[in-house]
Amino acid sequence: MLLALLLAGCLIGCVLMYKRWINLDHWDSKHWNSTTKQFYHHWKSDHKIITLKVLWEFMNAPKAKWPTKITPETSPVISTSDALRITNIGHATFLIQMAGLNIITDPVFSSHAGPFGKLGPKRIVDPGIAIDQLPPIDVAFISHNHYDHLDKSSVMMLATHPNITFIVPLGIKKTLLKWGVARPVIELDWWASHQINSVKVTAVPAQHWSRRALFDINKTLWMGGIIESAVGSVYFAGDTGLGSHFAEIAENFPRIDVGLLPIGSYKPRSVMKQQHMGPLDALEAHQTLKTQFLIPIHYDVFPLGKEQFLEAEDELLTEAKNLGVPKNQLKILKVGQHVQWQDTLPL
Repeated sequence: MLLALLLAGCLIGCVLMYKRWINLDHWDSKHWNSTTKQFYHHWKSDHKIITLKVLWEFMNAPKAKWPTKITPETSPVISTSDALRITNIGHATFLIQMAGLNIITDPVFSSHAGPFGKLGPKRIVDPGIAIDQLPPIDVAFISHNHYDHLDKSSVMMLATHPNITFIVPLGIKKTLLKWGVARPVIELDWWASHQINSVKVTAVPAQHWSRRALFDINKTLWMGGIIESAVGSVYFAGDTGLGSHFAEIAENFPRIDVGLLPIGSYKPRSVMKQQHMGPLDALEAHQTLKTQFLIPIHYDVFPLGKEQFLEAEDELLTEAKNLGVPKNQLKILKVGQHVQWQDTLPL
């Protein structure tokens, strides 16, 4: 009995110390609320934080049927590319090669998207490129700290690449340093930029949220990224709902060649709408941004939402036809597939 009380006291003490530790942060950012000590959107959003009511609503949505395992496509792995080349590794993990640099987005190579190893949704498609088969990575762009976008084992393996720089939102550097990452980690606020050789990376707003533990809701920022070089520009949205930030991004970046826009984990809409775009939302964002090409991301790898397998892709094609979006503007890449533009895409 005494031992149980001591263990309970230690647990409570650790929780209180952790809660106090994460509340020590103060950020000189327009998106930081110094009263609540949380990041927030500066535009109106009816975002639903995960409560018991929301969880119950999600759990009672119709169950989706997914296959247990699918073999990915295979693309030749090249060490570098001067032209713009984009490979779908899976979910939000894409390899962007341009101007001689290799950039990876939201690197998650683990079998499950969750804490403690195999706790969390299991991936049904292996990565399109195994992590030990990647070319030398120059930049790892991480949009936020959810487990399907920030994976410790993948980050630590990438940290062995000698020339890699991690670009993360405000607050995540602490996590990477705690894990033992000994490579450069650049934290960005929205609209801040970082230049690596001839490639410029700018953090842009997203309509989402952050959480990795019990008491750290919105303690770190979330973001998308504009990646620019002389051969073209790419917008990686990360996770986002449809919001007024797309018009703001379009105003600041009047020419975006390729948009990597999420279409999955979007059902039930009553729960997911504010934080995850569906196919129709992605098409509306594509039109607002005036991107030349739309590459859908964040679907048919981890069963995170309640949509059926392949439903997001089918709906994207249907809605594109309804909206009059030319089919050649859609570059749908199966896991492992790539697209490469031989000609320079003008900025």
